[in-house]
Amino acid sequence: MNFFSNKKGQGAIEFLSLFIVVFLFFTIFLLAVQENTNDKNVEKQNILANNIALTIQDEVNLAFNAPDGYYREFYLPTSIFGNDYDVSFVGNSVYLESNKIKLSYSIRSVEGEIRTGTNIITKTGGVVYVNFP
Repeated sequence: MNFFSNKKGQGAIEFLSLFIVVFLFFTIFLLAVQENTNDKNVEKQNILANNIALTIQDEVNLAFNAPDGYYREFYLPTSIFGNDYDVSFVGNSVYLESNKIKLSYSIRSVEGEIRTGTNIITKTGGVVYVNFP
């Protein structure tokens, strides 16, 4: 009778060992997938932030090349994948800043302030205005 009880105990230990190995493998696999997903999300946020900054740069360049009386409305998203961001003009640059992203692009000098949402860009007397009263 003692012979059978040892085999049952050994089987339970082998099962437990196998279960632990499979559990560890599964956990490592899930961590690797999660890290890859996070990297992809950060990459998408960077691409969208670059696109927003380039849109502003293109709108300003378009206005400078247009004749006086130019008027155009353009829209900037209010968030980047759920993350708020700030955008501003400082000198001859447009700055875009979020909790993970900081970008700066060179532009021509403009008057006014840029914001998320709808923006109005005009050109009067050779000067480009953004959201200027």
